[in-house]
Amino acid sequence: METKGTEFLYSSRRNNKQRFDKRLIAHIVDLAEQGVPRRDLVNDYGMSPGTLIDWIAKYGSGIAKHKRYTAGEKRSVIRAIKAGMSVKQAQIAFKISYPSVIRG
Repeated sequence: METKGTEFLYSSRRNNKQRFDKRLIAHIVDLAEQGVPRRDLVNDYGMSPGTLIDWIAKYGSGIAKHKRYTAGEKRSVIRAIKAGMSVKQAQIAFKISYPSVIRG
């Protein structure tokens, strides 16, 4: 049986108490980061939603983590709003995902 570059073989679990293969965990986390719905991953691979969340936090690339804004960036946004820019315009101009980040 040939395996493609994206396919791999891993040991199957005999029961729910047995641990997942590390390569499989990395593959599942990669799928989650690519946008596969978490519910589908939980159903397909048989783990709990909490386990998947823990794996993403532990083994994920960090792409999904919240962006941190420096004090300078925050001051720039506040200055722009005080100068007459709307919150929506500032959100677009400074690439801020949610208006609640500005309103705080």
